[in-house]
Amino acid sequence: MRSDETTTAHCNKCGLDKPLDAFFQHPKHRTVCKACKSAQRQAWRAANPERNRASARRVYAADPEAARQAARTRYANNREKIAAQHKERYEREPERFRSYTSGWRGNNPEKAKRTRTQSQKKLQEASLPSAIRHGFEWTGWELEVVSDESRPISEVAKLIGRTYSATALMRHKVFNDPKTIIHAGLPNNEQG
Repeated sequence: MRSDETTTAHCNKCGLDKPLDAFFQHPKHRTVCKACKSAQRQAWRAANPERNRASARRVYAADPEAARQAARTRYANNREKIAAQHKERYEREPERFRSYTSGWRGNNPEKAKRTRTQSQKKLQEASLPSAIRHGFEWTGWELEVVSDESRPISEVAKLIGRTYSATALMRHKVFNDPKTIIHAGLPNNEQG
């Protein structure tokens, strides 16, 4: 059998025989499998962060639209994995992300406002089907749940059967309007 008709190849790094689809197509790159090559690249990036950043800047500068399209494609193909990585990084360094986000908002007020408005609109639309208490007077129990700042507004809205906007407004009132604070039975800081 000729070598171009084989169905496996030998990886010189891990020493295993693997199917051809575990290797890159170009014959020059068939000596190391994709998994080993990926590990090599990752190690090089970790050992050479400045050179890696400079290389990424050169690629982006050469063709910004192609770089953006490649990033969009990579994200679309790996959405869950990337989201999990972001969540893990955020949980490890929350202050770093908060300061970055805060700085970005300060430098891009119009974009930040537009993004916030779009997010709130999506949350409002998502909360409409479960808003069974729309138009009813707020109860003490609902105000107590709204005042729990550890829960996201979208979760509270779903729990109490209110829209996102109504819940967000009531949370604001619970902490800023003296009448609502008294009605909710919360301690009023202004009385001291």
